[in-house]
Amino acid sequence: MKHISLMLIAFVCAGFGLKTASNYSGRVRMLRSTCLFLSGIRTEIEFSLESAAGIFEHLAPHYSDSLPFCAECLENIKAGKSFYESWHISLMNKENTKSLKSDDIALLDSFGRNFGTSDLDGQMANCDMHIQLIKSNLQKAENEMKLYSKPAAAVGFLCGAAVYILFM
Repeated sequence: MKHISLMLIAFVCAGFGLKTASNYSGRVRMLRSTCLFLSGIRTEIEFSLESAAGIFEHLAPHYSDSLPFCAECLENIKAGKSFYESWHISLMNKENTKSLKSDDIALLDSFGRNFGTSDLDGQMANCDMHIQLIKSNLQKAENEMKLYSKPAAAVGFLCGAAVYILFM
């Protein structure tokens, strides 16, 4: 019984290490998808005559898997809430943004606050600015993933093994 409980504790420690490593790669994936999403919005603004809400409703379903906050935002819009209110609510739901850091969420919130509130040139400038800022965060996230992802997993496994050996 003692060995089983020690092995369980060891697996939990290893799981924490793997979860931490997974968070780093999840953030990178979400930021890449966000850059693509905002680039798509910018392209639609430039070449289509749709409203901001129409553009979002057209593009959001394509990114619902990689950006869960888009799906919730779209549901809130269909329920009658304003775009920014829907966007903000979906970003504040931790299930939708669990891999993102607070500064990533703040950037996305800033984008939503300014989306659809100015003329064509202002909309494109808003998209361009936020794409560049998110790319900067993406570069930082990739560096963090390279530095910390593998060690986090290894430390989790080592802690699990150490617990098992120490209390055996």
